[in-house]
Amino acid sequence: PALIWVSSLPEELLISHARLASDAGIPSVQTLRKPANLTDCRAALLTAVRSQASLARNLIAPAPVTVSVSDEDVTAALLRPDEIRIVLQPQVDLETRQIVAAEALVRWTHPTQGQVPPSAFVPAIERLGLDLSLFQCVLGKVIDLLTQLHQLGCAVPISVNASASTLSAPDFARDLARRMERANLPSRLLRIELTEEVPIADLLSL
Repeated sequence: PALIWVSSLPEELLISHARLASDAGIPSVQTLRKPANLTDCRAALLTAVRSQASLARNLIAPAPVTVSVSDEDVTAALLRPDEIRIVLQPQVDLETRQIVAAEALVRWTHPTQGQVPPSAFVPAIERLGLDLSLFQCVLGKVIDLLTQLHQLGCAVPISVNASASTLSAPDFARDLARRMERANLPSRLLRIELTEEVPIADLLSL
């Protein structure tokens, strides 16, 4: 960010602080002495905007990291649940600023390639017809987490993504209800979000 420092500090101290900010990596540091008039403020803002535009033009986007995984790797990962983990994306109430829910996002740590982005393995999951297997893996981890949170008195619903084919699986809803009941969890703590990657062939099947 650009920094415009308005202060009543002595000039030598103000310059010293500005130099420290610049050395810390702030690309544009300007100082204004109090009381700063409107003309000085406008000039400082214009300089800051020009500095940011120049910096943006000079930035070079890093090359995207590409990870190649085989279908065998993807299938094996689902048989080794320790490679699959979830991270939570909080959902915040804009009025109260409170976290009211969360979405479980799947992450895969490959034994040799490290972190594999979802864009590299989710399409393979869908192509291989392993949507339900991935869902069951993620669901188990979410239920374990919900159980821990419930024991701590924290009742935050967590959403799990499911494709149309997963939702169409026989006894899908009944199986969810049984698993939540076995975990002694209220069903309201689990939410299912329909993904948009796989088209729905038959709406009646849902």
